[in-house]
Amino acid sequence: HLVRLAVDEMRVAVSLLGAIGNPSAAPALFRLALDRRMPAASATGLREDRANHVELRELAALAAAEVATPKELPLLQKLYADPEKQLRVAAVYGLGRLADKRAQATLVGALDDGTPDVQAMACLALGAHAEGRAVDAMVAHLKPGEARKPEARIGCAFGLGAAALRRPAAGSSALSTAERATVRAALAATLGEGADEVQRAAAWALGDRKRVVQG
Repeated sequence: HLVRLAVDEMRVAVSLLGAIGNPSAAPALFRLALDRRMPAASATGLREDRANHVELRELAALAAAEVATPKELPLLQKLYADPEKQLRVAAVYGLGRLADKRAQATLVGALDDGTPDVQAMACLALGAHAEGRAVDAMVAHLKPGEARKPEARIGCAFGLGAAALRRPAAGSSALSTAERATVRAALAATLGEGADEVQRAAAWALGDRKRVVQG
């Protein structure tokens, strides 16, 4: 019944549904997040109406990501195809929370998204359950390059650090000894580049707390 509420009421309701974490709310939240239809023009004007609509969809997407279960994997993948950046960020966040190996291909693809925020979230999300070629892709995106924005590389540093520390659990496995060595070598190589935020993130991922503080 979300669509029957006023915009401000819908914002509050959507935020509460995400905070409560009830999976039964997922269908309604995804319907709202995926609905690109603009509401009828109001007295506030078309531009403000569009901004409010996009903001509401973003809130719904984030709430949906919080309550999604593996059966909502196709909906998260559909959400990732949205042109709005923040909806793609929410979709990638939700895919990472699932710790479902079926999400890995979409997350690896998101490393090449045109938006650094999405790339960074993809790397962070992959840290929860990446293995094999996904780890290789994360290492490749940690390396400097003309198309590599600092925020995306920082996300990869943190994601790789999380992957290296991961222990076997339901839905995920620990990296192999060889994969862990590859990750540590890539992070260590990053330390030699200088003392910016990317290097501090790599130092944190390696457990070098002294270097993080000194920067």
